Amino acid sequence: MLFPVTPVVVLAGMFFFIFIWTLIEIFSTTQASSFLAAIAVPISLFVFVLYGVERFIVRKINYRILFIGELVLLLIVPISFYYSVSMIDLNVTTEKSYFVVLFVSKKNPLTDFKRKGLFEKELSVSDHIIHLDSSLYNNEDLRIRVPENWREISYSNGEIMLSGKLTRYRLYSTEENLNITVDELLGELEKETLER
Repeated sequence: MLFPVTPVVVLAGMFFFIFIWTLIEIFSTTQASSFLAAIAVPISLFVFVLYGVERFIVRKINYRILFIGELVLLLIVPISFYYSVSMIDLNVTTEKSYFVVLFVSKKNPLTDFKRKGLFEKELSVSDHIIHLDSSLYNNEDLRIRVPENWREISYSNGEIMLSGKLTRYRLYSTEENLNITVDELLGELEKETLER
């Protein structure tokens, strides 16, 4: 059951204790720890199944090859997971109760974003009219973060004509300007675009 010891055996041992601790937490608290169970129990069960499969093939494959293969796999899986969930954050702070992101220029391309962590990137701006590279508009990893003190938020997106060019935009506003439209800001946006 335990020998020869491989990385999966060690992992299964760790998850056995996590599984027991999770069960104790779920049944000993007055409030159901559904989030804890939803994460820990399925992962533990997956590791136990992996352990069962590994114990079967450990007799058929050379121990050294299996050991190195498991180590490589245990490194690749978390790295690929972090890569798949990594985001590109645009952190916005502004004195106004709205801001517009214009995807019009070559200003602030992805290369201007600073690396955060292993794969994530971020850019912090403190303005209410933000110009981003037009290639970022369709990037599903782009996450625009509104100021922390904003509560009720309105969001709209679309296309407008700015300086004779069709420009994509995203407009965010807070409770004071929930019904603000990009047409109301058109003059300001035109002026800002011409200056850039």
